[in-house]
Amino acid sequence: MILRLEKVEFNYASRNILNGISFTLKSNEIIALLGPNGVGKTTLLKCINRILKIRSGSIFIDEEDLNTLGGRAIAQKMGYVAQRNDTARQTVFDAVLLGRQPHMGFRISQKDMLTVSAILQRLNLNDLSLRYIDELSGGELQKVCIARALVQEPKLLLLDEPTTSLDLKNQIEILALIKEIATGHDVSVIMSVHDLNMAIHYADRFIFLKDNVIFAVCTKNDITEKLIQEVYGIDVSIHYTEEYPVVIPAKY
Repeated sequence: MILRLEKVEFNYASRNILNGISFTLKSNEIIALLGPNGVGKTTLLKCINRILKIRSGSIFIDEEDLNTLGGRAIAQKMGYVAQRNDTARQTVFDAVLLGRQPHMGFRISQKDMLTVSAILQRLNLNDLSLRYIDELSGGELQKVCIARALVQEPKLLLLDEPTTSLDLKNQIEILALIKEIATGHDVSVIMSVHDLNMAIHYADRFIFLKDNVIFAVCTKNDITEKLIQEVYGIDVSIHYTEEYPVVIPAKY
């Protein structure tokens, strides 16, 4: 197991956000976090990355307790891409190079430069390497942020709504890229997603959150109309296209 959570709890002041969260993540697996707005998906990702400190419970990565690791060690093991990303005046190459900080010494090494170049090549970003990131489209910027996380050489990639505000073509490109990274490059992924059908197409397992707890953990074949209704409070029908279920909201 790459990641294991045991009875994780978190609260803001007196408001409980996460209660008794337990699950595991396997190598090369993609888990999609699903559920209504405000249910704790972003908070859970930040707890896993120790941006937020949990109230109780345990989180293990590679069987190491997260509480025993320093910030540098955590950054070497997991990369995080937030919903909103910095668009400061810097080139794509320099923005991606920042992801090497957990591995850098006092100077930028040849390995750092080669690692960045290899990731830019893999993500087809070479032609953009000298462009400024505040000049990029939404899809291009998202690829740059994923590239910056990948040069950390993580075993775990945490993505908070990676397709937000992207058009359909860019959504598909980003999710296909995430799938390729997980299956071909020994990286496991947890991502929060709003689009159920996109999640079903690209993720391996699904964690549905409701009322700040895990309501269900399942594969695509276990997703039912009743489950969606109970989690989201809307009626849907499920149809199958090839091997994928398609969730269609009922007409009102």
